[in-house]
Amino acid sequence: MGYSLIIIGLILGFTNWFKPEKPKLVLNIIIILLLIVGAMIEALNIWRQNKNTANLKFSGTFSSKAEKRDVNPKFEFGNSGAILELSNLQLEPLAGFLEENNLTLSVDSGRLEVSTLVRDADGRIIAQIVKNDWKLNTNKIFDRNYQKDALEVINERGEVVLQIKLIRNKVSLQGLFYDSKGNGILVAERERNGEMYGFIEILGPGHLRPSYSIKPIFEYPSDQHLGKLIKE
Repeated sequence: MGYSLIIIGLILGFTNWFKPEKPKLVLNIIIILLLIVGAMIEALNIWRQNKNTANLKFSGTFSSKAEKRDVNPKFEFGNSGAILELSNLQLEPLAGFLEENNLTLSVDSGRLEVSTLVRDADGRIIAQIVKNDWKLNTNKIFDRNYQKDALEVINERGEVVLQIKLIRNKVSLQGLFYDSKGNGILVAERERNGEMYGFIEILGPGHLRPSYSIKPIFEYPSDQHLGKLIKE
C-alpha cells in the first residue's frame, strides 16, 4: 500500500513538472500528504505483521549478560531472596531430581545460560530450555507470555508450570517439575507474615497436585497482552 502511494506521488510530481499551468503549490501539498499517509499505513502494516508473528511464536532465545565472567550464578525462588543451592547436602535428593530435568545454570563468555526440561505428571514434555534457547510443546500448554529475558508457561489446567526470569547473575525460577516417572516437585516463593521465602513441595503417588499455585507475572491472554507484566 505504501509503495503504491509513493509511485502515485511520483507520477503526480512528474505531471506537475510538465504542466506548469497547474498550481504547483497545491499539487505539491497533495503529493506530500499522500507520501505521509502511505508511510504511516506501511508502518502500521509492519507493526501488525510483527505483532502477529510474535503471537504465533512458541520458541525463542533469552537475552542476558552476567555482570562478571567468573561469577557463580544462582537460582532464586521467584523474587523471595531465597537461593536454591543445588550443591547443598540437605538438598541432595532434590538435586538428583532436578538433574533428570537438566536444570543447570552457568556463565559462558559473559553470558548467563540456563537449561531445563519441564514435564507434566504423565512424563510428557511441556517445555525445554537449552542454554537459553526455549521451545514449547503447543499441544500441552494453554498459553504463554514472554519478554527477551523472561518466560512464563500456563498448562492446560490454567496453572503456571514454569516462570523464569534472567536477572544479571541469577535466575528467578518458579516451576512445577515432574520426572519421567511422574514424581514431581513444586519450586516457588511464598509469603508468610509479610515476608517472602522459598518453598518446595514434594509430589508423588497419592499427592500429584500441588497445594499452592504460582502467581503469574504476565497479563493474559497473551495475544492481547504480549510481553506485558502485571503491575504490582
